[in-house]
Amino acid sequence: MDVDSFFREVSEHFLGGDTTEASLIAGLRCLRRFMPADRLHLALFDPGQDHYKLIAMVTEEGAVRTNRVLPFRSDEVAVLLSRETGTGRFLGKTGDPVSRGIIRHDSKWGAYCGMSVELEYRNVRGSLSVHAVGEGRYTDEHLQLFTTLRVLFSKLISDLVQEDTLARLKSEAPEPHDLSAAGDRIVSASDIVGADAGLKHVMGMARQVSHFDSPVILLGETGVGKEMIAALIHQLSERRSGPFVPVNCGAIPETLIDSELFGHEKGAFTGATAQKKGVFELADKGTVFLDEIGEMPLNAQIRMLRVLQEKKVQRVGGTRPVDLDIRVIAATHRNLDEMIESGRFRSDLWFRLHVFTIMIPPLRERKGDIPILVEHFLEKKSKQMNIPVPLAAHAEALSPLMNYDWPGNVRELENVVERALILSRGRPLAFHSIVRGEEADALSAPSFEPGEDLSLDGVTAAHIRKVLKLTKGRINGSGGAAEKLGINPATLRNRMNRLGVPYGRGIF
Repeated sequence: MDVDSFFREVSEHFLGGDTTEASLIAGLRCLRRFMPADRLHLALFDPGQDHYKLIAMVTEEGAVRTNRVLPFRSDEVAVLLSRETGTGRFLGKTGDPVSRGIIRHDSKWGAYCGMSVELEYRNVRGSLSVHAVGEGRYTDEHLQLFTTLRVLFSKLISDLVQEDTLARLKSEAPEPHDLSAAGDRIVSASDIVGADAGLKHVMGMARQVSHFDSPVILLGETGVGKEMIAALIHQLSERRSGPFVPVNCGAIPETLIDSELFGHEKGAFTGATAQKKGVFELADKGTVFLDEIGEMPLNAQIRMLRVLQEKKVQRVGGTRPVDLDIRVIAATHRNLDEMIESGRFRSDLWFRLHVFTIMIPPLRERKGDIPILVEHFLEKKSKQMNIPVPLAAHAEALSPLMNYDWPGNVRELENVVERALILSRGRPLAFHSIVRGEEADALSAPSFEPGEDLSLDGVTAAHIRKVLKLTKGRINGSGGAAEKLGINPATLRNRMNRLGVPYGRGIF
């Protein structure tokens, strides 16, 4: 088996899920095509505490985040400390401290074998291990292939540690949903790549409106950088010393949106054990950024209208309004005119927001920014991955990127650069194997036909149909439409139902 092909295929599955758990499950299933793999363990080593902590366990049935502690004897700790990062080894019941720690904790295991590789990233140490029922099932070739995953999982284990730390800090904070600290950021024009090129017009409009308190609405496809522009407007305004509070309206469950946006009083409902300020109060003297405002339910839109009209908010269960001093910036990728016509968005709220509109162009309309974006992401990702910054990619290497139409915009380009760094392993960067051939051609935007639906929903539906045609109608599994679009299969089906895109055998 070719090592590069193995790494490319397996890493795409481990990186491709909507969540960490989904990625781990998809990766394990892919790994099983190349070697025995019944269980995958990701463990964190704390030399000061003399123990390993299992932070993820993956089987065919599912992936579980855990904090299971595996204590070690002093002689076992010495063995673990002496190991070099990236070293791969075979595991057995008696031949490895990690295996013994797992067996001591879980006596149900019978005969088994395994492999492990030591991980380290930004002073975070740990191990990745794979196990299979039976003995002697792994070969030297299996170990060589498995060891190549150290680069991928070294960063993943660091990301998981950061996630756990942020979750712990959030749970310990006196105001669990206080987003002001997380939202505060200092953004300057120099932070926005393309400010003097493809985004020059956008930057001019942002500077122009920043000196006023008028509402702003940012329009553009997902992944074009709407939050970055909103943060810049805040930073250029007189409110820069106040909080910048971003919130994704589409990420809040409908049953919680009133509480999250407007706050609640103690005892307002079951589980309201204390008074909580909502997003608008947290943004007082600053700016609130309402991303994906098109996803806001109608009942919340009514209360939102009062906030804009009266600059007051009333907490759920409250009897007195609270005065506010805020500026509102909203954003959406949807066609709000169509949503108003269909009754899904209030026209009076739209008129309140539609004071100053900035349209942010998609990456396919400013391809001249791609070389400087690639250079920016190479430097950024190299620092995050703790690897030397590679030389800037030459024009020929960038050709596949320039010929691709980037349905995922700048966010997709950032992911492609990170994947190229992982796959390069110190060799010259190449993008032809990431964006190329039939897939790149099939996903490129065609020229528009007369009378074609050019609304965002219409373009989205057309794009989904093209991907389904490419996958011959298959939604699930490796190479399916959901995987290519980078979303959960259930989410894709729901979106197809809403957009009226048919699916089933024989349609494509």
